[in-house]
Amino acid sequence: MAAEFFDSNCGTYYNFEYLGLGDPSIASFLWDFGSDASPQTSTDLNPQNIAYSSTGNKFISLVVVGPNGCTETVNQVIQVMNPAFGAHTSITDETCFGDADGSIELEIFNGTAPYQIFWQNSSTETQLTNLKAGDFSFIISDSDGCIWESTATVGGPSAPLSIMTIAKEPESCDPASDGRIVINPQGGTSPYAINWSNGKSGEIIDSLAASAYTVTVTDDHGCTETGGFEIFELCKDGNNIVYNILTPNEDGQNDIWIIEGIENYPNNEVEIFNRWGTQVWSKYSYTNDWRGLGNNGKKLPAGGYYFIVRFNDENDTTIGGSITILR
Repeated sequence: MAAEFFDSNCGTYYNFEYLGLGDPSIASFLWDFGSDASPQTSTDLNPQNIAYSSTGNKFISLVVVGPNGCTETVNQVIQVMNPAFGAHTSITDETCFGDADGSIELEIFNGTAPYQIFWQNSSTETQLTNLKAGDFSFIISDSDGCIWESTATVGGPSAPLSIMTIAKEPESCDPASDGRIVINPQGGTSPYAINWSNGKSGEIIDSLAASAYTVTVTDDHGCTETGGFEIFELCKDGNNIVYNILTPNEDGQNDIWIIEGIENYPNNEVEIFNRWGTQVWSKYSYTNDWRGLGNNGKKLPAGGYYFIVRFNDENDTTIGGSITILR
């Protein structure tokens, strides 16, 4: 780490340089210049134009994170003899995605009043409110012609809190209570608290009987999202676990034929028939990968078809029903 300074009519400003031997293109950097510096931190390789609001010894820290999480910390003390014109920023992050409750307040130090403030959004106030997460650039000038330019970053979640369903497995036959739900919270601000309507917690709940279940996910900022799931009993409600519409047009929706929980029955057999009763496709050990092709590998015409699924479990469970291909 190296520190250089340059004097001006507006005070003394500091430039810092990374002098490590590691390849900076595969590392990340976090500089900490202290509470009376502006900006207080930086993730640049070689930060420039750092202003201090007061004189004295200043403790500088640099944390370098390389490949595989290897971390190195370097510290240095500099003596500031002459403070500079600048501004501290007091930032309140956005709480939940889309709330627009973030704020920035400027505290101008040194320089000569009166000051002029110009924000990128055309505001001229020392405080901005009702902000979404993002970067906000500003310029301040004093009556001596000194200029301070900087950017304030309002933090916050980059995506709304949501619940992704990883697996939903039906109960085989009452009273087996072997259903299972696996979810993955996303967005918001981790860590997450996950609470289910049956009193359980966590991303995975199992030993479930056929019933309806709800989950509430609360992120670290108190934002919440609720999801509902229905676990069917395979022997009684088998048809309900089968999607009856297939639209294999590669738009990411209903492109493959889903049978919930089929992965729990690796010895399953699946047959598809056309309206005349002719088998057009079959597979042993189906794994939710059928895209509307026939046994010959060609696309089946749009229309109605019928299926039979043999789970080949200890109860010899067999279900059947209709499926429609839309193209």
